[in-house]
Amino acid sequence: MTYEELESMQKKRHICQIGFLTTDLKRSMDMWIEKLHVGPWRVVTMNNQSVTENAFLVDGELVDAPYQFVLAISYIGDMQVELIQPQFGPTIYQKFIDEHGEGIHHFKIVVPPEEWEENLAAYAERGMELTMTGKFGLSKYAYINSEKFVDFQVEFGDNIPNPSWPEGSNVYYYPPKEE
Repeated sequence: MTYEELESMQKKRHICQIGFLTTDLKRSMDMWIEKLHVGPWRVVTMNNQSVTENAFLVDGELVDAPYQFVLAISYIGDMQVELIQPQFGPTIYQKFIDEHGEGIHHFKIVVPPEEWEENLAAYAERGMELTMTGKFGLSKYAYINSEKFVDFQVEFGDNIPNPSWPEGSNVYYYPPKEE
């Protein structure tokens, strides 16, 4: 691609999140608060109850299987920082931790619903297959395996806001909100 093509493309893109993996969510939230003054955190449980349209790449095949992970989200300006602790099941998160340890896992690009399939197909053509997908309430997300090229994954999300938390989300705040 040319300089001009790349420059034009980047003006249309919006990275809304950087995701980190951890084996101990509370320890990680405490460190982000203490050392970086990042917080407060909204903690959400993601599992077969709170997420629909699940699929995980397992042995080269997209499958739906029981799983659970807990994530925490905070903001630095308008950028989401996401901490994820896998708990069980075939998530891409545990596989990444097993192979690379804790740390940066992905960044998330906003993709409008009408561009969803075209976007995924374009990455597949460049050798980056779908590794995980789901729908949390109204909001859809998908990961592609860019890791083999750039050492991390890319997540797409339509970022459609949810009017309420899906059942099974078990949302709480850390540190706790003062009532």
